Amino acid sequence: MGGCYRDESYRSSSSYSRPATPTLISLLREVFNKGLNPNTRKQKLVEAFQKFDETKPEKRFIRQLFEAAGIQEAKKEFPDLEIESKLDVKVVAAIEDAGNVSLADFLTEIKFPVTTRTQFLKDDCNIESTGVNHFFGTDNKERFVLIEKGEKWYLKQKGSASTPKYGIEGEEYVLLRSETRELTDPLIVAQTILEKYGENGINKVKYTGALEKAKVESFLVNTDSGRLYSLVASNAKRPDGRRQIQIETEYAGYVPGFHEFEGEDLEDIVEDVVEINNFIVSMYDAAPIAGQYRVRIQPTTESKYEFLAAERQLALAAKNGLALIPTATLTERLFETVGAKR
Repeated sequence: MGGCYRDESYRSSSSYSRPATPTLISLLREVFNKGLNPNTRKQKLVEAFQKFDETKPEKRFIRQLFEAAGIQEAKKEFPDLEIESKLDVKVVAAIEDAGNVSLADFLTEIKFPVTTRTQFLKDDCNIESTGVNHFFGTDNKERFVLIEKGEKWYLKQKGSASTPKYGIEGEEYVLLRSETRELTDPLIVAQTILEKYGENGINKVKYTGALEKAKVESFLVNTDSGRLYSLVASNAKRPDGRRQIQIETEYAGYVPGFHEFEGEDLEDIVEDVVEINNFIVSMYDAAPIAGQYRVRIQPTTESKYEFLAAERQLALAAKNGLALIPTATLTERLFETVGAKR
């Protein structure tokens, strides 16, 4: 997972100070004043965000919040656990001359209200990245992914997914699993495959295929607890041309100093993720986007691996005369560019 608050390019390079900047920083520092009651603290945070939105400084809101809290990056309660949920996006209607939809523009259209009663503030970082994901699996299960981004390669390994059991409506769409990701050399990965998963290995791994993937990432901050969540719009393209458009919400850590924060409370995180999903679905499912198209947005647990593996099943069924490989849809037409750039 990336993060606008980790990218040094977002630091201001200006040689002068904007007049509003001291006011913004002072408001943010007041958020961490232990003498404030919860309502006043939230009001200061919202006021700071409104000031940020008005002045639009180069340094992102999350980065400035970190600075006010005296930290360089978010802290994590569960550093080895991925906590995420996904929403499936399908274009169901569009005006006749609707143009290509960029992921950045689409994610920007997902807005959260900015009031003193708001639960989440959205920092539209819109960090863009593209790459190719190479999937390897055994027994119809994903084992690991080799991610190709520019001249760098990353190895991502995930454990088996589970769902929380707190009795929260919608928690069945929240996935919990261990995950590791590290910079690697593809030749080392190839050697590992031969030794661990080859003909003489315990598990025989197979190359499932590759997806072209683009994503745009922004962040949400919980105004009560200071927890952070990445909000990602992703566009994955299979070799047959079909696309999987998703909105992904993932726990990204917390900013220390929020007095309503209770550490290592997984149930609170699950509640937040469900609430974010519910808000997006209630506000944007079947709603007009930018006056040009409508989308269906529904919770899903479909992984990139499952989306890719489904292509083989479709092709096999078509070969046996049982099904036809689907033709392009509105989703493919409007999101025809995998690249995240506008």
